[in-house]
Amino acid sequence: SGYTNTSFLIGSHIKPWSKCENKSEKLDKYNGLLLTPNLDKLFDNGFISFEENGDIIVSKALNQTDLDYFNIKRDSKIEFFEENLKYLKFHREEIFKK
Repeated sequence: SGYTNTSFLIGSHIKPWSKCENKSEKLDKYNGLLLTPNLDKLFDNGFISFEENGDIIVSKALNQTDLDYFNIKRDSKIEFFEENLKYLKFHREEIFKK
């Protein structure tokens, strides 16, 4: 997420354990992102996701008050690895609330 104080970051699974097809997916280091608690909660519940280029996607279920409260900027971007992409695709298609 770009936040550097790791004391406050949470390892967030991209494809939830309950949706993983095998142990390999559950333990794959690329099935995770380090996020701040607010981003982690929104991501886990499908209110945000990320495009393949790292741009944030915001659910229509969030209004401007929500975005302001959680300090979510529509131009936010995250960096990840090529290996994260298959999990992010799953998240966008199966978890994200369009």
